[in-house]
Amino acid sequence: MRENGRAVGFIAAWDWPEGYLEIGSAWVDARHRGIGHGNRLVVEIVGLVRALVGDRAFAVTTNPRFVAAALHAGMRLHPDWHGPIPWAVTCGKCDFFAESDKPGCPKRNASCRLLL
Repeated sequence: MRENGRAVGFIAAWDWPEGYLEIGSAWVDARHRGIGHGNRLVVEIVGLVRALVGDRAFAVTTNPRFVAAALHAGMRLHPDWHGPIPWAVTCGKCDFFAESDKPGCPKRNASCRLLL
């Protein structure tokens, strides 16, 4: 998103194996927050990604504002981290837990949310 030729917000989506796309890495300049730019970015990226991969799009976040924007954009909270998207994709690299500790992760569905 640009204003007067200057970036004031962005959101990304990247490829995962088997044709999945992850939505994330959203940012809005502090001077432009609180006026709907973040929501607009999420709505636009969800629409673009769904046009490309249908229901093979997901987001993993700890940000409650992103959760609200994603729900507004038509995504839904998904409590089952084992399907329909493979575990290795939805619960990939983690800064908090070792691979062996992930099955009992206390953040899952508490502060860390999966959206489809």
